[in-house]
Amino acid sequence: MKAVMRRGPGKAALVDRDIPVPGADEVIIRTAFTGICGSDAHRFTEDLPRWDTLVLGHEFSGTLESLGRDVWGFKAGDRVTAAPLIPCHACEYCARGEFSLCPSYSFVGSRRDGRFAEFLRVPSRNLVSLGD
Repeated sequence: MKAVMRRGPGKAALVDRDIPVPGADEVIIRTAFTGICGSDAHRFTEDLPRWDTLVLGHEFSGTLESLGRDVWGFKAGDRVTAAPLIPCHACEYCARGEFSLCPSYSFVGSRRDGRFAEFLRVPSRNLVSLGD
């Protein structure tokens, strides 16, 4: 798949990456549209080499390409977006529904590969159906 990767502050390149494979409770989204958040712009220009190691971007929509074996209620071709915050669902904060306080959270586009690629892997519980 094609992905846009940062290559130092203010530099980017179109690169080839492997298409992600979904885990049991994950999906692969074929991305169609994306927004560029202020945090993406900041990460693109700041002098932190860690931003050169993953695909940025977390505001997106697309269609489901493939689903893990434990995913229910969705099918390939469904139009979706997904919440980018990925909480652990095991800590005291997650138990109270305070996912943004989760000390072990992950995040699409800053802690795991994000949207500036043709395909994106996310947990199915983060999906939001967009309907027709």
